[in-house]
Amino acid sequence: AVPVEAGTGVYRAADCTLATGPQPLGRGATYTVVSRRRSLDEATLRAADGPVPADLLARYASPPDTTDRVRAAALAATEGATSTYDRVRALEQWMSRTTEYSLDAPLSPEGVDVVDHFLFTARQGWCEQVASSLVVMAIDQSSMCRAGCGPLRCRSRNSDGSPVRTRHR
Repeated sequence: AVPVEAGTGVYRAADCTLATGPQPLGRGATYTVVSRRRSLDEATLRAADGPVPADLLARYASPPDTTDRVRAAALAATEGATSTYDRVRALEQWMSRTTEYSLDAPLSPEGVDVVDHFLFTARQGWCEQVASSLVVMAIDQSSMCRAGCGPLRCRSRNSDGSPVRTRHR
């Protein structure tokens, strides 16, 4: 367990966020979260390969809704990869050869598959396009993964109705 000091009760919501209850913390409230980070190296990640529990697969790795050419590219890029770690690294390498990170990337036009458009038409994008494309391709190749980009939308409110803001040090 990770200790959280908030001066009031804290619980884990269904979406895995922490929330206070039954009352919000209120204006000016402070809290401290002490987290731990597991050291992950290549050997540890390779060793983590194996069967994924069915409930996790159902929640995080349902087959992506994408185009045949995205699926074909994912299959070609991961050919010969024998572990989840190797498949994800192969997809990263393929994307670094075929796409470019840019804050000036164009938006995908309406009505197109945005992953397909990023990978084969625009070939440049910002973090959300890169991350979501990698996740779609990885899940298509039976690798369970999720993307986390940028700040989460604030769903918590202070007692005056203003959104809870966090400060990172």
